[in-house]
Amino acid sequence: MSATAPARRWHLVSLRPSGRHEALRRAAARHGGGLIALSSCRLRHFDDAASRRRLDD
Repeated sequence: MSATAPARRWHLVSLRPSGRHEALRRAAARHGGGLIALSSCRLRHFDDAASRRRLDD
């Protein structure tokens, strides 16, 4: 790429859980990119007897 050519904009697709994109967004921005957040899941904390039994199975 020549010194006068404009940099091409690029985007990173993040599949991280909801609320976990910010560090990746900042890293992409540092390198001239953007981030598209496509959360397919949400982390939830279950700490009850039924959940522990299911993990033990």
